[in-house]
Amino acid sequence: MVATVTRHLVAAVAALSVFLAEGFLNYLGLLSLALVTGADAGGPLAGPVMVLMAVLLGLVLVPTAVTPAVAIAEAVAARLRPAARIAIASAVASALGAMYATAAGMVGGAVGTTPALLALALPLPAVGYAVVVHGTRAVGRLHADAPGPAGQTPTSAAGRVRSRC
Repeated sequence: MVATVTRHLVAAVAALSVFLAEGFLNYLGLLSLALVTGADAGGPLAGPVMVLMAVLLGLVLVPTAVTPAVAIAEAVAARLRPAARIAIASAVASALGAMYATAAGMVGGAVGTTPALLALALPLPAVGYAVVVHGTRAVGRLHADAPGPAGQTPTSAAGRVRSRC
């Protein structure tokens, strides 16, 4: 249980770091577009504010869209290969993000392009989350299957055979 919670917390941090990178890369893209077209580049706080907004969006969307998307993919595609589960998690995260943005736009009175932008922003954090979850699970299995000294089965301090992660 502790291993599973730790695995998902590490995956959530990885997904948040993907949101951070997306915010930074989006700012660099907009800055380069402004420099090429001769438009105003924004103030000195434009970059930090854009990155902060991306991280705040990530803090909301990781527990409400990315984590459920990975859980749905795990439940639906339990027997498929990890690559298929990651692709399903990415698609479900995009769909959830588009639905959340559409619902928020309907409540606020304007939908616009927000659902499409959010659907485009969510696959990478979902992939990062799913890759970390599957990767740490695979590493745990490799560690549990590794023979101990002189070919012995790994045991715990109590002398029992350790269970798989």
